[in-house]
Amino acid sequence: MTFLNEVIVPGIASGATYGLFALAFVVLYRATGVLNFAHGQLVMLMPLSVVVLSSKWGLPVVPFVALLEERVAIRPFMQGGRALPWILSTLGFSVVLTEVMSIPYHDEAVAFPWGFSARFHSILGGVEVSVANIVTVVIFLVLVGLLMLFDTRTVAGLRLRAVSQDRLGAAALGIAPKTASRLACAMAGGLAAVTGILIASTQLVDPNIGLTVLFSGFIAAAVGGFDSLPGTLVGGMVVGILGQAASTYVGANWVQASLFGVLLIVFVVKPYGLFGRLNVRAV
Repeated sequence: MTFLNEVIVPGIASGATYGLFALAFVVLYRATGVLNFAHGQLVMLMPLSVVVLSSKWGLPVVPFVALLEERVAIRPFMQGGRALPWILSTLGFSVVLTEVMSIPYHDEAVAFPWGFSARFHSILGGVEVSVANIVTVVIFLVLVGLLMLFDTRTVAGLRLRAVSQDRLGAAALGIAPKTASRLACAMAGGLAAVTGILIASTQLVDPNIGLTVLFSGFIAAAVGGFDSLPGTLVGGMVVGILGQAASTYVGANWVQASLFGVLLIVFVVKPYGLFGRLNVRAV
């Protein structure tokens, strides 16, 4: 029971959070081929916006900012299949966003007005869980299921899949890659908003709230495969449970090293992640 309470339960809860990061990475990468290194700041933006803006406007800020990023930091730099331009542009956007959102706070953490109880309750004969843990896991599972249905059962989802497999071929069939890119960015922004609320519901809010989770979310996406929605579920759980085990039995300083080690092992065996695949284009 101790192992369950110290490793498995908190590992699953944190794995769901990492999986939400991975889900946003996958949604955007499949449509654009871009990994958004500003996603941590987008996650931070939602709770900060709630604190600063909600009492005045109540606007869904994050999807709009995600669309702004798509226009100024992603679309102009994703031509030619080269990674360096969009790596630099998304990193630059993240720096600007962090500085802008730091202005109202003066580097001070504040309490988030919404949230779920982080108090632990004993269930099933001694398993310690909190409402926040349960809500995070349930929301993650629901979002994975909904996105998989969207991916396979809707016209927009099928068009996104076509763009992810062959942008030029999809364009030849009348599917606009720019529209797919905007839709994917808006969806990733929505995921960032949900993730930010879930993270902020159990801790104080500050401009760096998303950066602390970004690395683990990136590893989760890489382990599962950057083009696989189900892979986010497996990748998130692997990273969450392994990270919790490393923190409990080895020390917090070894968490990132252990996660990076697992990523290297996965890439040796499966270079595109556990569920990733290489798209081969016939010409």
